[in-house]
Amino acid sequence: MATRPISPEDHDRIAKAIRVAESKTDGEIYCVVAYASDGYFYPAAFMATLAMLVVSLAVSYGLEAWWLSIRLPHFVIAQLLAMASVLVL
Repeated sequence: MATRPISPEDHDRIAKAIRVAESKTDGEIYCVVAYASDGYFYPAAFMATLAMLVVSLAVSYGLEAWWLSIRLPHFVIAQLLAMASVLVL
């Protein structure tokens, strides 16, 4: 038998609110009660990776302005290590 995550009183109150809201629209409303939502790892990882790329681009321009050059393979390895460390956090 499935357990109810909400009490019967809450269920009745929510059902009544849905009926009232549905009476004002042509749409149909579904209530979904979840124990937990997604952790949203991918958007967070995307933003962290994007920030890391922006910072590394700024650092590379700064080093170039100071007449310090980094060979491309070393720069790519540094970016990959930075991305790995960002994703581990």
